[in-house]
Amino acid sequence: MNAIKQAIKKLPVAAIQQDQQQCIPLTTINVQIHGCLARIAISGRFDFQAWRNFKNSYTPLLDNTVVREIFVEMSKVDYLEASAMGMLLLLNERAKAANKQVALRATCGAVSRVLEGWRFQQNFLHQAH
Repeated sequence: MNAIKQAIKKLPVAAIQQDQQQCIPLTTINVQIHGCLARIAISGRFDFQAWRNFKNSYTPLLDNTVVREIFVEMSKVDYLEASAMGMLLLLNERAKAANKQVALRATCGAVSRVLEGWRFQQNFLHQAH
């Protein structure tokens, strides 16, 4: 074990970061606004590490008086953590307070099964296809 720690200490930081990036798909969040509709597209791992970026992506949408509906596109999410489900519920709660609607869109595979298993989408206005 000690030899492993010594070997890791000798690796350049960039090599360690590159290796971590190859093993753990990072979360990517993109926002688009089309008139009164906003789209938040999430890809990769949707876990607690994405909390700040996710919050920063939807806060301006809640403050935007033109935006009436927010679609959360999750077709490229390959891992969903329970904390991400909490983030979605918080977005939905804050959107309702701002008189806006939230819909989950294009969930598929394991992510869809997790959401269905928890009857999660009942908390949202509807699921867009």
